[in-house]
Amino acid sequence: MGNVGMAARPFGSVLVAGALCVGLFGCGGQQAQEPSGAESSQTSEVVIYDERPYQEALDAWASGSGDTTPHDDSQKSQEIQQAIESVIAPYKGSVSVVVSGVNGSDLECAVDAEVPRTSASMIKLAILATLFDAADSGTLSLDETVTTTSTDMVGGTGSIQSMGAGSAFTLEELAGYMISDSDNTATNLLIDRLGMDAVNTEADKIGLDQTVLERKMMDEDAMAAGQENYTSAEDVATVLRLVAEGRLTNQQYSDMAKGYLLAQSDVDGLLDGVPEGVDVAHKTGTLTNVEHDGGIVYADEPYVIVVMTEGVPNDEATTLIGDVSAAVYEAITA
Repeated sequence: MGNVGMAARPFGSVLVAGALCVGLFGCGGQQAQEPSGAESSQTSEVVIYDERPYQEALDAWASGSGDTTPHDDSQKSQEIQQAIESVIAPYKGSVSVVVSGVNGSDLECAVDAEVPRTSASMIKLAILATLFDAADSGTLSLDETVTTTSTDMVGGTGSIQSMGAGSAFTLEELAGYMISDSDNTATNLLIDRLGMDAVNTEADKIGLDQTVLERKMMDEDAMAAGQENYTSAEDVATVLRLVAEGRLTNQQYSDMAKGYLLAQSDVDGLLDGVPEGVDVAHKTGTLTNVEHDGGIVYADEPYVIVVMTEGVPNDEATTLIGDVSAAVYEAITA
């Protein structure tokens, strides 16, 4: 991937130990959430995973150079809006889009931006924000270790479920797996540690008006009872703007989030619409007939783009997200 000139601040004195975990990047994007039916057996030995799967991606991104001076994009907004509406016209009502400038740019385009959508894995951004806020306030330490049990393992995306019970991870490592690998087991462990109420309180605190966490990942009983997680394109864009501008709690935690997003293992969707070599720090979410992708595109003038679809077949929706991304990139860089 290409590089963008913005030096990332260090995460602290802890060095990365070892290479990327086996299977992290081999895992595909977020899958439809269907239980695997397999339960891992408890082991007697605790294995400590002292790896940070996002670090290489962030180091590579931070080593580049380029012009990051914000420019006035206001005159482009109407053209971009028209391009978006043209692409999504056949899917009216089923697609939400937000395109937003960062670092002082006044670029802003939106279609159904505040419509609540089934969040799928996009809810994990709100969980990440909650974790960082708790760490910043001293409520918990990112170095705190959690050891998995057989009952923690859930299906869907992620590689922790294949590592077996008795494996230990720091909260920081779980965050990396949750975002980069969209790991459902890691997500549930963080929800257990933080509490659902804390996540919903944090969502309110940072202005995520349509975001609510009502159930853990792969909780079929909760789904059957009508409990679901929701967010909106505008809420996702809000989190991504905070990351892009160094305001997700603070610059250090924003850099950590950026590293997780740059290491995203699901590369379909937004990346299909930008040239090779353009970095995209993004998060995807997928359920049956639900397909989302939102990210920070590091073009010469970085911007946030979020495309959320609901009620569109997944393959078709992925193509649509790529088409929207391409139309926006072409208009912005013209």
